[in-house]
Parts: sequence; structure tokens; C-alpha cells
Amino acid sequence: MDFDLSKEEALFRDSVREFGERYIKPHWVDLDEGRYSLLDLIPRLAEHGLVGLTLSSKYGGSEGSFLMAAIAPRS
Repeated sequence: MDFDLSKEEALFRDSVREFGERYIKPHWVDLDEGRYSLLDLIPRLAEHGLVGLTLSSKYGGSEGSFLMAAIAPRS
């Protein structure tokens, strides 16, 4: 049985990791101390297709898989 990520899933993981490095990491101290809210990131998350990952595009989602939804917070 093959448990490796597909190319699409690996690219997705890498893009989520890059998003975190670019938009979350610079604010981690402020996040930890309550001076910055993750709610401020929602528009950026939406721009990158990270909101509504498993929803149909008909409803504004990204049509991602449930595996992609599981990969996102761990990247």
C-alpha cells in the first residue's frame, strides 16, 4: 500500500508551509501575547484557497480533498 502524497498534495503541503512562513511566523510572538489575531489572516487564507478546502466551488470552496484539509494545519 502506498502512503506517499501525490504531487498535488505535496505541492499543497509546500504552499501551506510557505504561507505559514510568510504570514504567520513573523507574528507568532504577537499571536502568543494576544496582540495579533488569527482573524486578521482570514482574508489572506481565503486568497490562498485555504478557507472551505473541502467545499465545492459552487459554494465558494476550493474543492480540496479531506486529506488536504488534514495536511493544512500540520504544514
